[in-house]
Amino acid sequence: MSSSPPATVDAVVIVPTYNERDSIEEVARRLFAAATEGVDLLVVDDGSPDDTSAAAETAGARVLRLPRNQGKGAALAAGFRASTG
Repeated sequence: MSSSPPATVDAVVIVPTYNERDSIEEVARRLFAAATEGVDLLVVDDGSPDDTSAAAETAGARVLRLPRNQGKGAALAAGFRASTG
């Protein structure tokens, strides 16, 4: 994972991704712009072979990188586990 969650987290937005290098940075920036204080953004990179994780980190998102592609359901489940401690 990259950056730390906010000190007080009221909600977590989990974004499962796969091969989204070209769009995830803009998506993350828009989510941050729309979010209120206490909202954490966790991008779950589902084993992308491209630079999806790096692009999400550039936008300031926390990133959980899965070692291989497992599908959207597994990526969401991993995000839920990571966000609940």
